[in-house]
Order: sequence, then C-alpha cells, then structure tokens
Amino acid sequence: MDYKELTNKVLTEVFNMTSDGLSELIEETDGELKSDAVSVIVNKFAEKTNALKQEAKDAKKEGEENGYSRAKKEVLSDHEKKLKETYEVESEKTGLELVQEIVEKNKKTTTSKPTVDQIKSSKEFIDLETKLNNLKGKDKEYEQLKTEYDEYKSNVERNNQLTVVKQKGLSVLEKLNPILPEDSTKRNNLKNIFTNTFDDYDFIIEDGEVKGIKRGEERVEDKHGNALTFEQFATQKANALFDFKKQGEKGSAGNIGGNGKGDEGDIKFESEAEYNEYMRTEQDSEKRAKAYEAFNKSE
Repeated sequence: MDYKELTNKVLTEVFNMTSDGLSELIEETDGELKSDAVSVIVNKFAEKTNALKQEAKDAKKEGEENGYSRAKKEVLSDHEKKLKETYEVESEKTGLELVQEIVEKNKKTTTSKPTVDQIKSSKEFIDLETKLNNLKGKDKEYEQLKTEYDEYKSNVERNNQLTVVKQKGLSVLEKLNPILPEDSTKRNNLKNIFTNTFDDYDFIIEDGEVKGIKRGEERVEDKHGNALTFEQFATQKANALFDFKKQGEKGSAGNIGGNGKGDEGDIKFESEAEYNEYMRTEQDSEKRAKAYEAFNKSE
C-alpha cells in the first residue's frame, strides 16, 4: 500500500465517505491534489467534530447529560478503535492526532529498506539461489570446456597465420626462380616441403605484413644479431632445398677466387644481400655448398 492509498483509506473511514466521494472532494480531474486540499480536509474534520458536538447538545437538551458524554465518547471511540485495529497502532491519542500518528507510522514502514528475511523470501532471490546451486560442482566441467575451446581457437588462429605466411613464402620462392620438376605432383610436393619448414616458427603479422619471426621464445636473427626480414628468412629456407636458374649472363656476386677454382678460402661476400644474390644465380651445387659454409663461418 503506497502513501496515497493509505491516506485515502484513513480519510474515507474517518469521514465515512466512499473513495470516489473523497476524490471529488480533494482531487482534480487529472488525479492531482487540489490546491486547497489540506484546508478542505481540516474543514471536513471540523464539520465531523461539530456534528458530533451537535449530537451531544441534542442529547443534553433531552436531559440526558450522562448519555451525551457517553454517546460522544462511544462514537469517537468506535472510529478510533477500528483505526487502531486496522493499522495495528497502540496509542493513547485520539481524533486528528491519532490519524496523524497512523499516517506517519505507515509512511516510515512503506519507505524503509527491506529486511534480510524479506529479501531471502523474494522470488528474485530464490531464482538466483536456484541457478547458483545448479552451477555448483560444474566448475571442473566448465574449465575443461574452456581449455578445449581456447586450444581450438589457438589452433585456428595458428593455421590461418601459417596459411598467410606460406603463401608469402611461395611468392618469395617464385621470385628466386627455382629449378622445379616437370611433373606437377613432384613440383607441388617439393613446394610443400619448403613451406612446411615454416611450421616450427611463430610469425608476428601486422596489417598483412610479417613484422617479426620467433622460434620458441627467441627471435630469428642473422649471424650479426639483426632480425631477419621475412624475405631473408624465406630465401635461406629456399637455398637449403633448391637450385636456381641463371637470369642471363650475370657475374658472380661474390669473389670465388681469382684462379676460378672456387676454393672455400677465396669466397667472400660483402653483405648478406650479396650472398643471397649469389645463391639465387649459381647453379653449381659444389660452389653453392662452399659459399654456404664460407658465409656462415665469416664474422
């Protein structure tokens, strides 16, 4: 029961009126209180009091002095008793003071915070408690499912990453112009062997470009401690598997000895780019092997 309903019920009982009658007396058509509602209530209570007094005077005129006092007390007490029983109020106050006490008491009750017992007995609390109890004992199952999901998600992301990287690796291989078998099956198998060498590495990809390469917790570097670019990385992997076609009559990028014997001691490269270019164009497997050994031994 809200404050308005409480006030309405008290006043209709005090003035012995219907709810509609009270509404017409103190409310506008839109339900808002009239500006003179307080005065109307006070005057109505005065009228009620005057009516009771008039009843007492009439009794006195009939020579029933004792009956007058008793009637007045009984009429008021009857209303007050009903109010006290209805709203569970124990008070010695009477009349308007009793009404005011009932209103204040119930106003505090309706606006106070719910007790712990009231909360626990509410439907919302009971529903939440039921859901919580249903989840008990399922923590292990949840953790297992979460682990399986995380592993699946990681594998999907890893496979998507390798697909991108391997495609880029094949683009690098194509630029190197490798010597490949005529048979398409053998050719594709050899390319797969090349791209599968990427499986042991992790790649940092940003905006579709490979920005870094790691193996385990360590980044992949050249012999000078510089991070390998993806093209350098893919070229190294290709050099270990393929021979390459010569692109026209190009001089050797490295110095393979003035005597033309290709001795290991005569091989020297000024840069890694020079080494990669030599390996791309040189078809002689013996020279390529010596160049590889010389490059990796140089400081």
